[in-house]
Formats: sequence, structure tokens, C-alpha cells
Amino acid sequence: MKKIVLIIVAVVALFSCNNENVVKIGADFTLTGDVAWWSLELKKGMDLALEDADCQNVKVVYEDNGFKAANAVSIFNKLTQIDKVDAIVTCFSPMAEALIPQAESRQTPLIASCTSATNITKDKKWSFRDFFTQKEQCFPLAEEVYK
Repeated sequence: MKKIVLIIVAVVALFSCNNENVVKIGADFTLTGDVAWWSLELKKGMDLALEDADCQNVKVVYEDNGFKAANAVSIFNKLTQIDKVDAIVTCFSPMAEALIPQAESRQTPLIASCTSATNITKDKKWSFRDFFTQKEQCFPLAEEVYK
């Protein structure tokens, strides 16, 4: 079900390119510091996708949470209340864990990338993940080590 919702969000964003309504996506990312690489790569991918689609009707508002959950929540509030984004993308489990209650209470779609914490999006209506859980990653790795 969640995969279907993610696909629908992607299709809506792409089809928005051909219509007058602007779709605003908030990116609550860690753009500085030791773990910024993941978010910077996601940013490059999002920018490339919009450029490749030659889409003028999808705007991304990037914010740097500095890998601090409290900053991520403040940014979420800014993105939803001031920037009026339609959806938010975040990176890393600690940020997602802080934002999921906000997304659920405000009914704002949240896509959590690079989040391996188990069950963080289980039974959530507005929060989704696009990454393997810790269990899904560790067992195959352990099997390879023991071969």
C-alpha cells in the first residue's frame, strides 16, 4: 500500500509539470556536517529529476537540520506553516522519528529516506519510508560474512 502511495505522489509531481498549480515539496535534510553526504546525494537526485523533467511547477524548498531532531521539527513547522509545502522529504531515522508525529497530526505526507529504524512507519497514514529496515539489511550481510 505504501509503495502505491509513493508512486502516486511521484506521478502527481510529474503531471504537475503540465498544469498551472505549483506543487511545493519541503526537503528537511542534513546538508552540513559529518553525515551530510546522504542528504546531499538525495538533493542532487531531486534536482536532477526536476531538471530532466523540465518541470517548472514543482518547487523544492531545501532546509538544513544539521542532523538535530529539534531543528528538524522547527523546519517541519516552517515548511508546513510558512512555506505551505504539499509534502516533506527527510533523511535519517532520528529525523523521521521526530517528524512522524507532526506529519500524522497535520496530515502532511512525509517520505523518510535512509531510515532503517524498525517499524517507524508501521500503521501510519501520512508517513512512508523508502529504505530497508535494520533487520532487512543485517541478516543478508551476516549471511555473506558467514559464507
